[in-house]
Amino acid sequence: MKVFFCLKYFLPEHTAGTEVYVYTLAEWLRNAGLDVAILKPTFKNNVIQYSYYNNIKIIEYPESSLVDKQLIIGNRPSSGIEFFEHVLRTEEPDVVHFHELSGSNGITIFHFRVVKKLGIKIFTTMHLIGYVCKTSELRYKGTISCNGIVDKKKCAICVLNKRGVPALVAEGIVQVSRFWGNNLLASSSTSQTILSSLFSYPTYRSCLTF
Repeated sequence: MKVFFCLKYFLPEHTAGTEVYVYTLAEWLRNAGLDVAILKPTFKNNVIQYSYYNNIKIIEYPESSLVDKQLIIGNRPSSGIEFFEHVLRTEEPDVVHFHELSGSNGITIFHFRVVKKLGIKIFTTMHLIGYVCKTSELRYKGTISCNGIVDKKKCAICVLNKRGVPALVAEGIVQVSRFWGNNLLASSSTSQTILSSLFSYPTYRSCLTF
C-alpha cells in the first residue's frame, strides 16, 4: 500500500510538532512494510523534485509564494494545484493523509477536492485547535464553554470579540454583513480596508467551512 502524507513543511527545513509527528508515523508505517512518502509544496524551485530525509521519500511540487485575498478566502486554488494533481496521477497512491488545512498557499480545500476527484482514499489529522476554533480557546466570547459546532454567525461574533470588538458591536456587524458582505469580498477596491475585513468576515468564515 502506498501512503502519501500532505503538509506544508517538513523536516529538516522546519521542525515543530506536526512535522515530528508525521515523521514518526511515516517511519513506523515504513517499518511495517508500507510505501510511504511526503508530498509537500516547495517555494524555491519550479520543477517537481524528489529527495530523502532519513530514508523517508519527499516529493516537492512547485508553488508560488505570492498570496492575495482571493487565495486566502478560498475563491481560487493556489498556482501549484496542477503540479499537485500531476504527482498524484503519476504516483497513484492508495491513501492521501492530510495533516493540515491552510487558507493560503499551503495545503488547501482545493487539494482535498483533487484527491477526492481522483478517487483516492482520504484521511485527515488536524493537529491544531485553530482548525476548529479560530480563537484557539473553545470558549464563546472568552467566557462560555463552546459546544464545538461551527456556525458562521456565532464564530464570526466570537472572533471579532476576541479581536477587541465589543460583543454588541460584533453582533451588529455580523447582522449587517448578511446584506453586503459578499460584495465586499468580491470588490477589489475595498478588499484591503479594515472596514471591509470586519464586514466580510462572516462570509469569509463560510468559505472555509466544508
